[in-house]
Amino acid sequence: MQRTIEKIKNNLSSVVIYALGVFARFIAMLHAYPLINQHDVEGKYNWMGYAVYIFNNWTLPNSNKYEYSQPPINSTLQAIVMKILSPFIRYSKINYKHLFGSTRILSFIYSCITLYIIYKILKEFEIKKGLKNFVFAIMALYPGIVFMTTQYSNDNIAYMFFYLSLFLSIRWAKDKKVSTIILLALSIGIGMLTKISVGLIAFITGPMMLAVLIKANDKKKNLMQLIVFAIIVFPIGLSYSIRNYVLFGQQIGSIYEVGMGSTVDLKIYNYTIFDRFLSFPINRIIEKNNGIYHDFSEYNVWIDLIKTSTYDEFNFGNGLLKSFLTLLYFANIIFYIIGIVTVVITIIDVIKMFVNRVAFDNPYLNFKMICIMLFALAFFAYISFNIRYPYTCNSNYRYISYITFALAGSIASSIFKSNK
Repeated sequence: MQRTIEKIKNNLSSVVIYALGVFARFIAMLHAYPLINQHDVEGKYNWMGYAVYIFNNWTLPNSNKYEYSQPPINSTLQAIVMKILSPFIRYSKINYKHLFGSTRILSFIYSCITLYIIYKILKEFEIKKGLKNFVFAIMALYPGIVFMTTQYSNDNIAYMFFYLSLFLSIRWAKDKKVSTIILLALSIGIGMLTKISVGLIAFITGPMMLAVLIKANDKKKNLMQLIVFAIIVFPIGLSYSIRNYVLFGQQIGSIYEVGMGSTVDLKIYNYTIFDRFLSFPINRIIEKNNGIYHDFSEYNVWIDLIKTSTYDEFNFGNGLLKSFLTLLYFANIIFYIIGIVTVVITIIDVIKMFVNRVAFDNPYLNFKMICIMLFALAFFAYISFNIRYPYTCNSNYRYISYITFALAGSIASSIFKSNK
């Protein structure tokens, strides 16, 4: 007991930050139900329909239409929660909205676990406490991340496995244990059964594994570990994708595309690559139809990223509250500007460290490299996704929320310089 108290005292700042983050997520969860129409929730083939199908049939869907094309773990867990709570919540065979609304507890749990994993990731690096607390505080209270708690889609659980996989990758690079790499393989494999994009962590894990293999004294032992990793991760991670390919011809990694003219058709037909990706129309930061809030007519991905990373796709009205929210909105813009500048500085710092032959066990070098890799992964994945699927809804922040860790980490590592 005494040891626990001492541990809390030594980590009091982190405990306070975590408590604030949990509280913010709890408030968001309480307000999630009235916002249930967001993010493809209602409808037979959307997230509520997916969970209801499993709830009623206890089998995988017989279609890959809309959200049925997505892996099943999120909807299966929602169906289990619905089954547990069904004796206590009124619903009908026509209207499952209140019963499905109870599953918002899952997004809250996923988000709180993710925040704790981020804390564990930061602890893996022997860097200044101020740096850790800065990044941890941003990840705990960043509005876009907090608002993700209101979602019923598979994004929250996918990010939980994404960060868990990142943590286990860092841990394995240190301890090189078979048990750690097995856990890593399970994390990525199961994560891909929540959302196939969890597999993007391979662009970080892969180089780390290669570096470990090159440096290893016993290369045969490490190679065998990588073979075990592959044997576990691929069958699990690709199982639902292979099923959908066999049954429906759905290409691995693809999503269901809505038809032109459909009621959910939000495709951007008339805008060029320059309009969408190579311009930054400053005049639309607060103009257009919704001011500081997301607008479904928006075609520029950067404007939409700024807006959805602040208040997602929600609109909170006017009055004194909006004055405060406007200040927070512009604070987020400043965060992006400083973050991108410091990412460039971080890249230069890493290059200098390589030139000076700084050892790979330097915690500041490794932390900065993680931030750069996360930023590059987020940036290129975001661009690629929006080119492949040019729908205005696909420029939403929830598709690359891990960019916030990269930006916060780059800012913090520029402020809290290494003593070494």
